[in-house]
Amino acid sequence: MKRAAFPAAAFIAAAGLPLAVAGPASAATVYVVTATISVGTGPSGVAIDPTNGTVYVANNGSASVSAISAATNKVTATIGVGTNPVGVAVDPVTHSVWVADNAGAVSEISDATNTVTHTIRATEGAGLGNPYGIVADSAIGTVYFTDNVTGATWQVNEATDAEGLAYQSPGGNSTGIAIDSATGNIYPVGANGFAWPFTPVTDNDLGAIQLGTLPYGIAYDSANNFFYVANYGDGTVSVINPDTYSLIATIPVGTQPVGVAVNPGTDTVYVTNLGSNNVSVISDTSNTVIATVPVGKGPYADAVNTSTGAVYVANSGDNTVSVISPNNGPSSGGSVTANATVNQAVSLTGLTGTITFPAANPGTTSTANAAEAYTAFTSDPAGYTLTLAAGGSALTSSGGGSIPNNDLSVTETSSHPGTQTFGAASGAVLTLAQTTAASSDSYSENWALAIPSGTAATTYSESFVYLVLGN
Repeated sequence: MKRAAFPAAAFIAAAGLPLAVAGPASAATVYVVTATISVGTGPSGVAIDPTNGTVYVANNGSASVSAISAATNKVTATIGVGTNPVGVAVDPVTHSVWVADNAGAVSEISDATNTVTHTIRATEGAGLGNPYGIVADSAIGTVYFTDNVTGATWQVNEATDAEGLAYQSPGGNSTGIAIDSATGNIYPVGANGFAWPFTPVTDNDLGAIQLGTLPYGIAYDSANNFFYVANYGDGTVSVINPDTYSLIATIPVGTQPVGVAVNPGTDTVYVTNLGSNNVSVISDTSNTVIATVPVGKGPYADAVNTSTGAVYVANSGDNTVSVISPNNGPSSGGSVTANATVNQAVSLTGLTGTITFPAANPGTTSTANAAEAYTAFTSDPAGYTLTLAAGGSALTSSGGGSIPNNDLSVTETSSHPGTQTFGAASGAVLTLAQTTAASSDSYSENWALAIPSGTAATTYSESFVYLVLGN
């Protein structure tokens, strides 16, 4: 027979989930994948033509470049290029797309016809080596690309197609490359852990800047005059001040970061994490990660359409491009904040009254640490049973959307440690504790809500009830 050793206590949690959208990039900005586009094999480079909105993707495994319409997110052309295309750059002034082929060539594509107009091979120039990173300087009509074997940086005159050695880094194995648009200085980075900036035309060496382990991608942020470098080997991003040629910050990101893209208009930096299948979003005002966005498998490179804010991510592991759309409006998703209000029908000592989930993005988990702390007491020698029941099967909205209960878990960290996840059935119950003796027990709980990708921007709610009965 059940004996009520002390009264039951009820916990009613109304979890309101307003989704914040719009405004400048911050923890409340929406970052969700709104489209996934199939391209060639092993996409490893991406660039955007700002004059027509076309996205160009270098497919390393299928010797091609995919042209994607930003308006429709559809592939409009597949262009055959060299054997191992890995990098791609656009010069909007000359209407040319330049592709670095790691097998020893550089191809020029007309953005008007999406056809190859010229290919410079290693046999034509002074070696050319193994082109990897590539960037176009529209101001002087020159394309620069790195050699990831010798460490050389080569240049091509866009008007004459004349090529030659621009700079030989002393470190070897150059990977990414970027241009300081304020000064025109060129910044190649090397797998040896350094950036080796030099001046164009005169090719003056500006010194070496120590970075993290195995740097790959680099991008220039014209809004704050910093360079951001993805360090594949240690999961960080290095921030360079080009005024002092010095490292000013190191930002932890995901696993094996490779690509970097910047949107100076929204003060955001996007870093592709090859090993963790996501993109880290960095605020360039605080140099901290403000969001992590799940994408496809093996994200290798990315580019930002500064007109729309859309970010295009080349996923080398599943042959797709993910389109991340920040500030996309309440119909598609948003940054989630959740609050749970506690109404104490009868006494469990110490219930705080409100649980607040920190802001998080769809596709991530919001965790409220130490969300609830309380004490259960009984003098009954048989002890008590403590349960937590859901009022339904999901947190629901008035518009019909829902977040299922099995995306919600509770972790007890004190008297009876362990993590439990609600079942999918309506009224699912968690047994938090069963005691067998008189006791006074302290409880501390972390509540975690896994927010599905594409969660609609609206308010969700559900009731939960704590119940304590004597054994």
